[in-house]
Amino acid sequence: MDSPPALELKGLTKRYDDGLLALERLDLVVPDGEFFGLLGPNGAGKTTLISAVCNLIRITAGERRRRGRPSSRAACGGACCWPGRSCTSRAW
Repeated sequence: MDSPPALELKGLTKRYDDGLLALERLDLVVPDGEFFGLLGPNGAGKTTLISAVCNLIRITAGERRRRGRPSSRAACGGACCWPGRSCTSRAW
């Protein structure tokens, strides 16, 4: 049986309170066991994407899954965590 992707994003969108659209309907699949590099110019949304994947910011729309499981702030009380590891608290 195939293992689920390490990371799967569907329609990930982040619009900041000031109206800036940082990510728009981003789809991404990183297969289990694969390496992934994130490159781009300043202002391309790299930090926003990493922050969204780690639940450090609220996304506007879309889905995040880690190893096939939904990823949300509520799942770990607002902490950044990976399935199978203990969650760590973080001041928001």
